[in-house]
Amino acid sequence: MPSSLVLGVIIVLGIAGAGLTVVYLSPSETDPTAPAQPRFNTDPIPDTPSQGALHQGENMTAVTGDDFEGLGSNLGGDRLSVTTTAESSTSTEPSTTPGEKQTTTQPATTSKIPTIESILQLNQLEENLTDIPRLAWEDTHRILDLNSQTLNANVDLQIDIGPTTKPYFEGSENALKKAINFWSKFDQPTKYWVLYYNYDDKAWAKEQLLQSPIFSNMEGSADVLVEAPCTDTICTGANSGIESFSSVGVGVYGIHQPDSRDTYRHGPLQIHEFTHSVQAAPWIGDDHPTEGPQRNGPCWLSEGQAQFAGLTVGTESYEEYLKLRNEDIWNSLFSPNPRVPSFNDFSTPKIIEYYDNNVPWECQGKRTNASSTRNDDYELGYSIGFLTVEALSVLGGGDSSMHLYSLLGQGKTFDEAVELIYGHKWSEAKQSIASVVSSMILDIELQQEQLTEAKTQLGEKKE
Repeated sequence: MPSSLVLGVIIVLGIAGAGLTVVYLSPSETDPTAPAQPRFNTDPIPDTPSQGALHQGENMTAVTGDDFEGLGSNLGGDRLSVTTTAESSTSTEPSTTPGEKQTTTQPATTSKIPTIESILQLNQLEENLTDIPRLAWEDTHRILDLNSQTLNANVDLQIDIGPTTKPYFEGSENALKKAINFWSKFDQPTKYWVLYYNYDDKAWAKEQLLQSPIFSNMEGSADVLVEAPCTDTICTGANSGIESFSSVGVGVYGIHQPDSRDTYRHGPLQIHEFTHSVQAAPWIGDDHPTEGPQRNGPCWLSEGQAQFAGLTVGTESYEEYLKLRNEDIWNSLFSPNPRVPSFNDFSTPKIIEYYDNNVPWECQGKRTNASSTRNDDYELGYSIGFLTVEALSVLGGGDSSMHLYSLLGQGKTFDEAVELIYGHKWSEAKQSIASVVSSMILDIELQQEQLTEAKTQLGEKKE
């Protein structure tokens, strides 16, 4: 059972600005011939919802939770601390009934290959299309409940709030505990440090970072991280990753009071951001851990997985999940202000083309045009990537997509990792998955249009 959980937080009330926008990072690279890539995962949240680690006993780094002692009152207080133990795996006879667990163990290799519990087989996806979101959500919560009984995660959690910042969500601690719990079978940050601040508290946030050992003599990096969730007038986005030369995850969250109406920011966002730090955990010991998943995995997986975790783990009922899921996809693809206006063909061939264009690391540096900061491949991860991870989650379990990063961290290619986890080559699996994603997108479009029409008719009747 988990040990008791305690968290000390300093809160001082304040005021935030107004307005919303999108921010991207392009720090300088160590390789001068490579295109500029974002070192952190930046998740700006527009008007609609958009949106490390103890490396299993090896690659330990110099910076740990104890290094934060004595760095000022905002860095003190009790810390969330739990302990990790391993979960034993079991095997059962394969079942052909959709929705029943089908447990298989992949062939032994030099990599650590997990036991995978399938809910549906690849050839069952299309015939069970309408069941996929429910099965994925239910399995995520099965894992969440199981982990709370059998596993603990050794992560120090610290939340600091700017002196004039007034948070609109009081459940950050609980949301992050759920994220830590859900990913507790995987490498995680030794510490996850959260900074909440509004535009007026940017200087405070930078001061906190510069006081910590991981930003010693790295004022430029601190500036980039502090600015990540902000525009010229407000701070409204979020950003998370594992800091260079450390095992510490840092999440910066912009606070802008009008954002309080966005349900996604009340739990799913925090889980989404913590997931980015778990993605980078297999590369702890490298100079820049957050570059690990970017160099080795496709863009759609990075945001798709974080979005899936945020919406499944961050909702208390399937009905709530389905509502937020459908709204999120519709807003991303069909609203008057879609994320990628130029991508409006959601046929199976176009989605396969999108997958093929997501070359790891290369896709990180793409831009819509020479003068743009937008990255269309990355942006579509919140919708196409999200639905892809949802489909993968019924093939291998709600947390199976994180095994991809674990294997990538062991030196496997993405194609090798997919085959080891899901038992199919990616070239084969993507055909069926793209077809399912295409059907889901068109179904969501139709459902939301019908819902809008029904609301319009209801309003006319009232008049």
